[in-house]
Amino acid sequence: MFQKTRKIYLITLLAGFFSTAQEKAVDIEIPDKHVFVDYVFTENGNTYLVSSNQRAKEMTLQRFDAMVDQKFSKTFRSDYKGLAAFFGRGMNAAPVPYNMIATKDGGHLIGIQDDIIFDAQGLSRKYDRFSEIKGFETTIKLLTDQYDLYLGRQNKGDEGSYFYRTSLADQSRKLIKLNLPGFESQVSGNPTKVSASESNIWEDAGFDADQFYMVNKELNKDRTENQYNIAGIDYDGNVATKMSILLKLKNKYFALSNSGFGGYRTVDYGIVGGSAMDENATGNVYFDGKESYYIYGLYTKDKGGDMNKIKYHGFYINKYNSKGELLWTMEKAITGKGFNSVQRPLAVEARFVKIGAGQIGFRISNIMEKYAHFFIVDGSDGHLVKEATPQFNIDGNRYVNYKGGTFATGFEMKTFPKKHMDVNTMFASFLNPNVDAFLKTAAETDLNYNCRITENGLFFIEENFKGKKFRLLKFDWK
Repeated sequence: MFQKTRKIYLITLLAGFFSTAQEKAVDIEIPDKHVFVDYVFTENGNTYLVSSNQRAKEMTLQRFDAMVDQKFSKTFRSDYKGLAAFFGRGMNAAPVPYNMIATKDGGHLIGIQDDIIFDAQGLSRKYDRFSEIKGFETTIKLLTDQYDLYLGRQNKGDEGSYFYRTSLADQSRKLIKLNLPGFESQVSGNPTKVSASESNIWEDAGFDADQFYMVNKELNKDRTENQYNIAGIDYDGNVATKMSILLKLKNKYFALSNSGFGGYRTVDYGIVGGSAMDENATGNVYFDGKESYYIYGLYTKDKGGDMNKIKYHGFYINKYNSKGELLWTMEKAITGKGFNSVQRPLAVEARFVKIGAGQIGFRISNIMEKYAHFFIVDGSDGHLVKEATPQFNIDGNRYVNYKGGTFATGFEMKTFPKKHMDVNTMFASFLNPNVDAFLKTAAETDLNYNCRITENGLFFIEENFKGKKFRLLKFDWK
């Protein structure tokens, strides 16, 4: 049953900033008796937004495409329960999210709490992504645009690797043998125990229409050589891509960071506990279609010591062709009070994103040390185009408890008065001058922003918390 919205959603073009058809601001209309709950941006710029009427036990899901046009609004029964009124949104505790996961292309969205899956037209069916498969031990789950993959082993019989391939279109499931290839070690000396290839520590590292990628690393004990073993597996279990890439640093050492690759564990640091990253967290790989690969990470000039107490000195990015041949390499030294201090790698985010005009955006930030370093790199030859070290403050109540908002913000800059942001919004203002100009405009009331940076553009959700109004914004690359 569809709830009648307060009014038909209105696409408005803002004078000065949204003066073309490519840069939009869209008012999000929430159904009567509903409250905004959560959202998710996909990697290609689709947006899913969900609102709730807990009394009626129903949710409404809206989808907007990469042009910020609404494609559907669907109301469904839900078991979602938010916080009680006293512990309301943005008061004494953070809101309870409605856990959603979407495919990269935005073609499907899974609602975890309700065990439901939606397609791009809003049609739904039951789907429990976290149900155990009898007789199978799942070690990795990978959601692609076509399939939900469960990688692991059978509890009985053949001890080799397998994966269950579940079709998102009809939930049909097939068990497939997974033959991960072997690799010869190229690192000098002995590799560290945790990241040696014989330990079979594999991680998923992306996918395309024809294959998904698994990566296994080897790091020598001196931390000057790091080998990436890359296996592309087609969806029938066959090896489609196999290559090894050996990275070397001279007078520098690979350092752990929160780059999206590598796990972490809880450890005892004496009086208090903490989280330590494993030795696979020395960097990450970005697959740019089938034509090229980028490998990036951080480095230190300090040899030896605890890898989870790092004093950083810079970063590197290498680009390779489809055969694994080096196209270019760049290293960038960084001097900064926060960056050059001793830090826990889990708090140090290193993020790589493809942006417009064949360029790369690279961000390093640590909310605990309150620093950020932003860079633009030319994707054709690796030269540094632009860099900045923004000055900002952190409002912990907005970041942790979402005070004054429905989603986490907390980053604040004097140049953007009354604007409360996530780190990606701040990064976007560096990447795109139109975003910077927009955020500098005067605001009558406090506004909250979250951002997703994609090759298709920069996508924002804007919240006027006092006015209970929301908008979606899109900026194109120039």
